[in-house]
Amino acid sequence: MDDIQKLANTDNVENATATPEQIQELIKALETGQGVDPSGFTGGSALRMQSLDGTLKNVTFSEKHLKAVKVIPQRPAYSTVEEYSVESDYGENEGAFVSEIENPEESDPTLTRKYSVVKYLRTLRKVSDVSGQVKNIQSPINVQTIAGTRFLLRKLEETIFNGNSTNIPKEFDGLLALVVANASADHIIDMRNAELSQLNFQDAAQIIADNYGSANYSFHAHGVQSSLDASIEPDQRLILPVNPAQGIMIGTPTAGVRTSFGDIAFRPDVFIKEGQAKPTAAKGTGGPLAPTIALSTIAAADEQFGAAVGTYTFAVTAITDKGESAPSAESGIAVASGEGIRIAVTKNGSGATPQAYKIYRLQTPTSTVLKYMRTVAFSASPQNVDDKNEDIPGTSNTFVCDVDTLLDTICVKRLAPLTKLPLARVGAYVQWLQNLYVTLQLTAPNKFVVFKNVKGKL
Repeated sequence: MDDIQKLANTDNVENATATPEQIQELIKALETGQGVDPSGFTGGSALRMQSLDGTLKNVTFSEKHLKAVKVIPQRPAYSTVEEYSVESDYGENEGAFVSEIENPEESDPTLTRKYSVVKYLRTLRKVSDVSGQVKNIQSPINVQTIAGTRFLLRKLEETIFNGNSTNIPKEFDGLLALVVANASADHIIDMRNAELSQLNFQDAAQIIADNYGSANYSFHAHGVQSSLDASIEPDQRLILPVNPAQGIMIGTPTAGVRTSFGDIAFRPDVFIKEGQAKPTAAKGTGGPLAPTIALSTIAAADEQFGAAVGTYTFAVTAITDKGESAPSAESGIAVASGEGIRIAVTKNGSGATPQAYKIYRLQTPTSTVLKYMRTVAFSASPQNVDDKNEDIPGTSNTFVCDVDTLLDTICVKRLAPLTKLPLARVGAYVQWLQNLYVTLQLTAPNKFVVFKNVKGKL
């Protein structure tokens, strides 16, 4: 190395001499390298300035992915309990015709008082004092504020579809829970792991029209949208626009479906999931610990396994409003025709008491990945959960809606707009709460149809 140093300090390069080994060592010493950890920089790497793009790259969702929040009207709420009256009939449809001097029987409209309870979405954000003193790509406070806003909007979007106050009491009830609880049974259509077609939307539009509505939106998973796009190719011929400069663009995205009862616009939503895979670790902090499960078979004349009998593997997680536990150990059992499966779930003796359990299962005996099947509210320990294949893992729900902004068939009631509440300083950082106080009102549940167990393209 001393010889290399002498070579580097020689003014007359022409007279400088070095062996091939010394030259190779010099080249190695001055290589710039491609490392990213400054503590390991040596030689030429120690001279290299680091280059960081001046723009923060957003690789997660943005406002454009929030489909329901943009479509469903938002209305002010004036109390933590929002009451509303429903007029479901103008009077019995009998006895309107009378004789020349006869009076009809008295008739009254059918009125019902209902209510929804405002629930509270909140996130805590912090930024250290030091982070505000150094040079940043963007203001740390602005980054945290935007992240907090989008976090709350994501939770709102997810809960609009799948919220269930029976499972998590701090949530408001979403579309699925409200339609199941308040609409007639024909408003839940079981696809049994089949793809949707134009005729299915025609059926949904007719059901809604029979209840004096007009279907205008469908919210569904991305895989369902891909399935609808692919369904056009073998069934219909289309004239593709041709740009001589660019050539032909193949493919026809399906923006909606036209029915005799109204046009339905498609709104594929990334937050409608198609059977999420079993988690590998706990989510959140302060939640419950993993439960244990034991399986047995039960007689079930109404089972829906059909020809897909065989060995099914299960795992269960415990959830609260704080998070989801790690999964239980997997367990499998063989089921035959005329049988169902009983899962005996025992909560962990340590940790928080669960508010509900999430059940994960193989879709078929030949599947390899356990996927989300359904959530059941906690009642006791041990607790029996019966599976007759009513809910098929790996599928999703599709919501066909009459979103009427004049009649407010559905609306988000907002007690207060999204607010930022500064908190007192208790350390070398600033902290604040971001709050959103809302609930979902479904005033006309019979103007909504849910397809369950829908198969997507992937």
